[in-house]
Amino acid sequence: MKKYSLLSFVSLVTLLGLLATDRSQPHVCTHIRSVDLLADDIPLLAASSTYDINAVRAGRGEVPRIRVTALSSRKPELTDSTPDRKAMFIKAMLPMILQVNETILADRKYLSKLMKRSYTQLTDREKAWVAHMAQRYKVPSSNMRDLLNKMDIVPPSLALGQSVEESGWGLSDVAAEKNSPFGQRVSVHKTAADGTTERLYKLKTFNSLYAAIEGYIHNINSHRAYEGLRNKRKAMREQGKPISGYHLAAGLTKYSELGCVYVRKVQNIILQNELTAFDKATLNKPLPTNASL
Repeated sequence: MKKYSLLSFVSLVTLLGLLATDRSQPHVCTHIRSVDLLADDIPLLAASSTYDINAVRAGRGEVPRIRVTALSSRKPELTDSTPDRKAMFIKAMLPMILQVNETILADRKYLSKLMKRSYTQLTDREKAWVAHMAQRYKVPSSNMRDLLNKMDIVPPSLALGQSVEESGWGLSDVAAEKNSPFGQRVSVHKTAADGTTERLYKLKTFNSLYAAIEGYIHNINSHRAYEGLRNKRKAMREQGKPISGYHLAAGLTKYSELGCVYVRKVQNIILQNELTAFDKATLNKPLPTNASL
């Protein structure tokens, strides 16, 4: 059985209380089991009849709080990526990207509040929260500035651009089967008959698209391979500039074996599909948590 330190135990025990008092309450959202990218837009329309992705792109509409469990394409003979199919993919992915970013910004706001005091001045409960987050983001507990640098959004344009490249606008069979639109992989060890061990990589499986988006953004925020990307993002904030997915893409050379070629592919997708417009997209006002759907 895995052993946990007292600090880790305290962090886990007190975290729920912290979320209830120092951060906003979880928001009610509409859950959709599956969206068929090659069929009619019925599930998304049923969830919100006013959700117009073109209006959102133009800055005239808000994004509803929708979570899609999985994408599917039950008509394999229709594998084109027409504007309608592309719009449906964006329409399904964007609300969840914004919701994950919203949660991160709530954590970031709370951390910024704590940073107005030194680490030694924090209460035991506050230190427990910082310790929990530091462990999650792989930084020392006392280095709140480094934690703040990691605890930030991934702009929708970048998340959408990468998911398009990795999943072929959601039409990839492998991506659909494993709920893995970002091509995230995990390492496994295979032992041969002679006792030698080989390290292999396989596509990671997620139980929902929301979990996949959470995993992707956390990977960008915590893995040492994307430190350069995070430093670019930090500089944009300090200079008061919008966080640009197109420019942050330059920090993705280690995301793929293609290196700089991969970066150019993602940047071209962002440009050609005008994804930067979605960096200004906003979620609609949250419903009270006791509201009925």
